[in-house]
Amino acid sequence: MPKERYDFDAEAFHRRLGGVIWGIRNQRGLTQKQLAGSSRLSSQYLGNLERGTVNASVDSLLRVCKALSIPLSELILRAEAD
Repeated sequence: MPKERYDFDAEAFHRRLGGVIWGIRNQRGLTQKQLAGSSRLSSQYLGNLERGTVNASVDSLLRVCKALSIPLSELILRAEAD
C-alpha cells in the first residue's frame, strides 16, 4: 500500500511565517531596524523574512523569537494556523 504524500507548500508557509513575524513586531511597536538589531540580523534580511522571500534558518528564527520574547513553537503554530 503506497504511503500518502504530505503536500507542503513551502513558499506559502514562508509567507505566512513572515506575516506572523510582521504582525507581532507591529503589535509590539517595533521598527524593522529595532527588531533586526535586537535579533542580530540585517534589516534587509528581516524585511525579506517578513515578506517570505527567504528560507530562514532555525538559528535566524530563534534569534527573532528571542527578540520578540516568544517560543519558536508559538511562531510555527501561528504560521500553520493562518
